[in-house]
Amino acid sequence: MLPRAGWDRIQRKADTVVLVAEDPTLYEWAGGRDAFDRMINAFYDRVERDELLSPFFPGGIRRTARRI
Repeated sequence: MLPRAGWDRIQRKADTVVLVAEDPTLYEWAGGRDAFDRMINAFYDRVERDELLSPFFPGGIRRTARRI
């Protein structure tokens, strides 16, 4: 099977083929897990403080909603 567009080389490790991108992914470029966690938490913090939206979430936003 050929690599998808955007993947520049293939590394072979034992019986596993690993596709390696030359450029970082958008996820990596944006800062990875920590950056997305901060963004999601900032969003939900604002939702909880918003007078129009907060009544839709009595008791606040659940932790599971904040986890990607």
